[in-house]
Amino acid sequence: MIIVTPTYNRRQELPNLVASLEKQTCQDFTWLVIDDGSTDGTAEYLKDLQKNSLLDIEYYYQPNQGKAIAYNQAFQHMPVDEVHLVVDSDDELLPNAVATFYEDLQQIPQQIGLVYPKTIAGEPTKWLPNKVQAVNIMDIRFKYGLKIETCIVLKNQYIGDFRFPTTEGETFCSEELFYNALINKGTFKPCATEVYRYKYLADGLTSNLFTMQKNNPHNTRLLFQDRQKYVQQNLKGPQRFLELIKVRLNKIAFNLVQKDGSALSEADLRDWLLMPAAIILKQIRYHK
Repeated sequence: MIIVTPTYNRRQELPNLVASLEKQTCQDFTWLVIDDGSTDGTAEYLKDLQKNSLLDIEYYYQPNQGKAIAYNQAFQHMPVDEVHLVVDSDDELLPNAVATFYEDLQQIPQQIGLVYPKTIAGEPTKWLPNKVQAVNIMDIRFKYGLKIETCIVLKNQYIGDFRFPTTEGETFCSEELFYNALINKGTFKPCATEVYRYKYLADGLTSNLFTMQKNNPHNTRLLFQDRQKYVQQNLKGPQRFLELIKVRLNKIAFNLVQKDGSALSEADLRDWLLMPAAIILKQIRYHK
């Protein structure tokens, strides 16, 4: 099992993650760390840890290119016959997590992986109904309406040749592109066990999502394109109609903050009908 951690200037957060890995009741894993150009002593900390910790640590450095490109590098270092999950540098695994992953993997010979809810200590967790035994990652949000963080354990054989796009000048790309690419590979088994705890940081990707989208226009347009494709192919009836409207509205609002004139040049009649709502959405998301 490979635990992947892309990290950028999280030296102060890493010891908490390290402690959670050292407390695992099952130590049958490799911790693969991709350092995305950190300048805060992360490299020195991890190289020292390689010498002094009992953890099996692989460490690689790359110039700052963003989490998605760090994930691309991780793909290159993971055996195809293994499984992996991503644990962010400011999060932690509960002591039974790795043992739970191995136990649950034995129950899914025909599925491509497992998916668990990420939790925040002391807060209630929403999750799928027990009757749901197979999902793709996109379904969790768009079919079941759960806008939650998830811990995903994936069999590496299903990564295939997928790689996040490398776009000059852009350092953010949504992981949703990967989840959409996995839909045709198979399904994940949802598991309710608490295994992963997370927290939001003021300078983290999640809390700065719309700023990142604004500053990475090419990759963000790929996201909207992929999301529209998912909705068209996987949803039906009123739900499909509503989500297509949302995608279009998001795209218009995003285009309105770009300086290339795309909001007007790409607009058709449907866009003009949605323009008032898009202007309001733009103000809410991109001008905080």
